[in-house]
Amino acid sequence: MLFAITACLDPFTFEKIDDDDAIVVDGRLTTSDGPHEIRISNVLAFGDKFFDPVPGLSVRLHHDGQIYPYNEITSGVHIIPKGVITPQEGEAYYLSMTLPNGDEFSSEPELMPVNHPLEEVNAAFSRKVVTNKFGIQNSQRIIKVTINNVFLAIDRGEDVFLRYGIEEDFSYPEVPCGGLHIPKTCYINEPSFTKDFTLFDSRLSNKNNVDSLLMLEKFGLKAVDFRGKHYFTVNQYSLTEKALHYWERVKAITNQQGTVFDKPPAAVLGNMVPISESNVVVLGYFELANVSIKRTSILPFQYFAESPDQDECSIFNRRNWPDRCCSCSMINGATTLRPDWF
Repeated sequence: MLFAITACLDPFTFEKIDDDDAIVVDGRLTTSDGPHEIRISNVLAFGDKFFDPVPGLSVRLHHDGQIYPYNEITSGVHIIPKGVITPQEGEAYYLSMTLPNGDEFSSEPELMPVNHPLEEVNAAFSRKVVTNKFGIQNSQRIIKVTINNVFLAIDRGEDVFLRYGIEEDFSYPEVPCGGLHIPKTCYINEPSFTKDFTLFDSRLSNKNNVDSLLMLEKFGLKAVDFRGKHYFTVNQYSLTEKALHYWERVKAITNQQGTVFDKPPAAVLGNMVPISESNVVVLGYFELANVSIKRTSILPFQYFAESPDQDECSIFNRRNWPDRCCSCSMINGATTLRPDWF
């Protein structure tokens, strides 16, 4: 209940915009040593591809009189490389950018929030009765990911503003396929899109903790995703109050089947304001976020113990092996580069 109502606390002001006069900034600055990424996209019609890059912008980070330029590594994607700057709690930062036509925009300076460590993430299988469009009920196996956390800052009388996102990573080991084939393992990431988030505002709670807060309830589980180790990663972003209000407005009006880049019923203005005359509206929010990350994993035997579908690369199914059993690089987004933490 607490998390459901954070999107309807205050009256919001929206604007009508012309598709041709709006772009979207999506990115954040964290207390890591980088790389720090900003993506700049055109506003999309609903159902279009997720990212329609706007190339050729000059983007800069400002801190304590210093300017740190972003490098455009691919169209619309800008980074400050790893090791250039490690932002600190309590210090002020802001973003500026120049469009190819010379128009200039800047975010409002904000202070990097205090970190609130995320304590525990849990993933467990269960079953749920689901009713389809024909009114027929059936029991489906699902997986739920939940978190537990205690916020000591609340006991000190401090406000806590959080946004949560969740992503998945899984491995897919090949099987020996004869000849000179040497089996390898691929790693696949399913990112946390900006439409998938939960908000927390401590001012709405009389407790200093959350217990078994649901982050993900996933249906339609596939054996292909659980042949190797499967990780669920929860990112807890400690935000400024202004950033929380922005995400409340987004959650209030955005069709949750879309993304932050989709054109919403009305424009949600962020913190990028013009510092020169411009007909362009910049949507999105450059946020300062102190991130706490926790992971939990599922092993193959936990999935296959009660799964109606079995390992597609089982020796008992050799005649029906899909090609990916011998060449996992065929899986969309697969890489043989193993994450450091995997």
